[in-house]
Amino acid sequence: MEPVAEFRVLLGIDLIESARTPAHHLAELPKVLSRLLVAALERVGIGEAAVIDRQYTGDGWLLAFPSALLGAVVDLSRHLDELAAEHNRWQKPEVRMRIAVEIGPLPAEPGFYQANISRGRLLDAQVFKGVVRRCSDERPDGSLTSGLILSDYVFRTVFGGDYTQRVRRTEFAPVRVSNKEYEVAAWVAVPGFDVQSLARMVDGDPAQPLVEPQVAEVGVVNNHITGDNKGVQAHTIHGGVSFGR
Repeated sequence: MEPVAEFRVLLGIDLIESARTPAHHLAELPKVLSRLLVAALERVGIGEAAVIDRQYTGDGWLLAFPSALLGAVVDLSRHLDELAAEHNRWQKPEVRMRIAVEIGPLPAEPGFYQANISRGRLLDAQVFKGVVRRCSDERPDGSLTSGLILSDYVFRTVFGGDYTQRVRRTEFAPVRVSNKEYEVAAWVAVPGFDVQSLARMVDGDPAQPLVEPQVAEVGVVNNHITGDNKGVQAHTIHGGVSFGR
């Protein structure tokens, strides 16, 4: 039996619309994003020593922080948005991004861990991409800068107390992230869009209301796991776990 690894806050940042960037500006995008990220970290008081893991992906960054910094990392997303908006107002290349925040056990050794997988699926979720794209279409002036997705556990934890200064619970609309056997509740926010507008964006049709997904209470998870599995990595389980074909 192995001990559970320390829980870490996992931040994912993915540049969007980079295909529209002129070729002579492409090499500058990573430098611009790095500069904005450093400035955002400074604004929320996260020093370099607190960054446990940092990976450049080619079109964004993956970072890990101590779990105590969850509120600061969620607030960091708003500072990134504001810094990018100011940059885009005066400079090229313009920067727009999708941002994801997850939390989970992360061993010190590099590896393919569930928390990392979950962060990646949140960041790449089609429903999240769709919301950001539709919000961008609503802003033909190009003023949209970012979208944020939180796992349900992050959402309920960070807004279960007074842990944020800039980002508020009321800014988020619920979504379902589905990818084959992976289906979880999550929450999306786009600066400048209220929750009613986001709900319509989630549905994909501004004229249609959103049927809000059923979200389990904190710590309550019901999973059905298919395929050949020899183990389950989980936090405290309150609910059913079944194995079958």
